[in-house]
Amino acid sequence: MLPVKLPALEDLDREDIERLKHLETMMGELPANALLFTQIPGLPQAVFDLSQAILIPGDVGMELKWLVGHMSSRVAGCQFCTAHTAYNAAQMAGVGPEKFSKIWEFESDVIFSEAERAALRLAAAAGSVPNAVDQSHFDELHQYFNDKQILELISVIAMFGFMNRWNDTLAIPLESGPLSYAKEHLKNSGWGSGKHEH
Repeated sequence: MLPVKLPALEDLDREDIERLKHLETMMGELPANALLFTQIPGLPQAVFDLSQAILIPGDVGMELKWLVGHMSSRVAGCQFCTAHTAYNAAQMAGVGPEKFSKIWEFESDVIFSEAERAALRLAAAAGSVPNAVDQSHFDELHQYFNDKQILELISVIAMFGFMNRWNDTLAIPLESGPLSYAKEHLKNSGWGSGKHEH
């Protein structure tokens, strides 16, 4: 059960309603986390703009961005974002579930490249509390990525830091699409819906 009350859609301003309806069309249902964003003026647009700036353009491919978001969310313990990153990678970028289901085997499984390993080591260290990133991570990253690409990877981790705290603290219920996807593809890697299935 959510610890705060969900606002009624009809009580929101026109721009927020349009934005939510667009999300509902994309996802097949209205996401509760976005509905709660509307209770803080300016936050829905800020989150949308931030996610667009970080996830869509740039020099780092979509698959790696979703993998990095997935790893940092896994390490932070946010089952909600873990489900969403794998699901969104499939829905928005056509990425298969193989790497997400083997995320804990990234150091040894041949499905991962050396560049992906470096990025995932960064994500695991940066998603930890306290932050465990040190110079060795950057020394390794510079073998595969330029400065702009490294900043793109860090921006993904930082954005999911906010999303992890929001969704996990509020025990946001998972929508049926991400929930079903995670149950099918992530169960063997230790994923569980926990408080997000209600």
